[in-house]
Amino acid sequence: METVYGGVEEMKEVELTVISLWQPWASWVAWGWKSVETRTHCRFSSLVGQRIGIHAAKKWDHDALKIAERYLGTGQVKQTVSLGYEPPQGILCTVFVLAHKHCEMSDGENALIECETSRYGLFLEAIHRIQPPLRCNGRQGIWREICPARVHGSYVGGISYSQPALL
Repeated sequence: METVYGGVEEMKEVELTVISLWQPWASWVAWGWKSVETRTHCRFSSLVGQRIGIHAAKKWDHDALKIAERYLGTGQVKQTVSLGYEPPQGILCTVFVLAHKHCEMSDGENALIECETSRYGLFLEAIHRIQPPLRCNGRQGIWREICPARVHGSYVGGISYSQPALL
């Protein structure tokens, strides 16, 4: 703890709830291209109303571009391909989970995956990039990580949705 403003204490660390995504899905969330994270189960419903971390796993989903290409522009595909050489790992961003609900077919554009298949979606907003990404080991499911306070959304700047920068 550090003392600031006449004895009011500010935490230097926070406990962050985190989920891991394979690359390039995690980078697509951090870049603001993917605002719906889908699953075929509803186990993430407890995350609604929370700011969570998006962790980029070591694993690269080799089918991701084929799955998402109909939703991505040429520049987005090129930027994704350039990631393949050295994809970032660790907690890339924090997001606020606005809702968890059964996806509709029209949600595919924001999920970067078809939603004709029955899927549940975490509807994300207020994406904040973490620079540099916070290096840590990922896990499956929902997990928690003690992080410097800078990783929380109120401590980092937002991203530009029109011109995402490489991580």
